[in-house]
Amino acid sequence: MASLAKDPTGVELEDFVSAHFASRGCYVETNVKEEKLAEILELDIVWTDYRLDPEERHPVEIKSGDWHLGDIFKFYGWTRYLGLEPGEFFYKKANSRVEHETLQHVERGTGINLLHMPNVVECQCALPVPCIAGLTMESAS
Repeated sequence: MASLAKDPTGVELEDFVSAHFASRGCYVETNVKEEKLAEILELDIVWTDYRLDPEERHPVEIKSGDWHLGDIFKFYGWTRYLGLEPGEFFYKKANSRVEHETLQHVERGTGINLLHMPNVVECQCALPVPCIAGLTMESAS
């Protein structure tokens, strides 16, 4: 049986978050790229809620290693460029150079949901629960 590492990073962490959305009935795309003459951008995940009319696409960026405020604003710019609503920015390691109050300010200003998940096994309660009507984290566990 396939399984993820207990402490996934990189692509495995992206797979973990993708599986979360897929297990709730969402259509999940990974490594979504915008290419014209060259690769312009790549989103880690885009999940789509088809219960809504029109459907809603939600971008997701995942950082398992070092990241900076610029990564949040780059992700925000990509969502604007693609005409998507702000999505979720998951990060495994906290950035010691960025104060919590600064992150809250950026979250309010951009609309991006910033989610710290240092331990993916224990953080599932912080993941957004989309798509399946009436499903809660308690009933999904």
